[in-house]
Amino acid sequence: MAQEVEKKPVPRAKPKAPAQKVIDRAIDEALYEVGRTKFTCNMCGKLKDASDFYKSTDPLCTTGVTRICKMCAAKLAYSEDLKGNKKAPDEQSVQLALRYLDKPFFQKLYDESILEAANTMSGRPKNNTWTSYIKNISMPQYNTLTWKDGDCGNSSTLLPSIGSVDNSDEVKKMYKTNKRTVISALGYDPFESAADADKPLMYGKLVGFLDESTQDDELKLGACVEIVHSLNQSEKINTVINALQKTPESIIKNSATIKALEATKKDIMKTTLDLARDNGISIKHSNRNTKGAHTLTGKLKMLKQSDLRSKEMNLFDINTAEGMKQVAELSFEAIMKQINPDENDFAEMVRTQAEMIKELQNKCDVAEEEARIYRRENNDLKEFLQEKKLINESGEVIYE
Repeated sequence: MAQEVEKKPVPRAKPKAPAQKVIDRAIDEALYEVGRTKFTCNMCGKLKDASDFYKSTDPLCTTGVTRICKMCAAKLAYSEDLKGNKKAPDEQSVQLALRYLDKPFFQKLYDESILEAANTMSGRPKNNTWTSYIKNISMPQYNTLTWKDGDCGNSSTLLPSIGSVDNSDEVKKMYKTNKRTVISALGYDPFESAADADKPLMYGKLVGFLDESTQDDELKLGACVEIVHSLNQSEKINTVINALQKTPESIIKNSATIKALEATKKDIMKTTLDLARDNGISIKHSNRNTKGAHTLTGKLKMLKQSDLRSKEMNLFDINTAEGMKQVAELSFEAIMKQINPDENDFAEMVRTQAEMIKELQNKCDVAEEEARIYRRENNDLKEFLQEKKLINESGEVIYE
């Protein structure tokens, strides 16, 4: 008879101590709060209360708050200059903060926020452009609107509107040329985040700074970009001031605002002039003025550097033109009359010409063979570029 195996009792889990229960309950409550009243900022990575975030206007956002906290958004809005000094919010820094917050940027609302921040007669606490804009964009009429619904959100436009003054083909062509020149010199688009209506003017201004001394100095290039941004801000302030000075009543009513805007513009221009002086950018403070830039040779050199084929001088057509042939023949006849060669001179000339003909014939043969090879390679390259849709059938570059 088999011996029965004695069954050992299964040990039971010891009841948790009261202190452990309290800890577990606290952890459960904290985890329950995460995603409801506490959220993690995508920029600083810290867990913060919902009140530390802006309310999200994205209808698809289930959390109800923005991706980054208010403090990180403020750090983006208050950008730093080249020396690391904190700057007042400008249009580019405000746009950057709004993009991370996924809130729309409207140029009209931004201009109104500038006026509101500069108005010292309202009796309200003094704001800056950022605090005024973020307050205005949080109003009920902007609910459900995100970054893509603003003026900068639609990036599918190939050519931005060039203001209300002139939108002709000539202006569009100049805009494309200036933009291509700037990107070629810097290697990137410095005004990618700028308002579309401002880009033509900004590219045009920056092209004026791109001389030989500037393109050889990276720091000077960066300073030129900063100067163009500052000039653009100054131009916007001028527009606002002109709007406030349309009538005598408007001037009296907005005298404090106009005074504040004038002071702001003065500070911007002082900073701009100091930056130009420190980097030797302006003509007055230039360390190495470009000589001969306005001569014909200088202009041709500039056009050649810009890779404008249509502006290259075709010396072959000039030298082989009928008029040039007649001039050459008349010049040769005049020289022969002056020299009046005899028989010995003619014999020497024939011998020299025979040697020249032989040398030039050899060069011609070599050139013809090189031209044949280049023509074949050029045709192959054109076919390849057309297959990649980089050029059209006329050989012109396709800019997307």
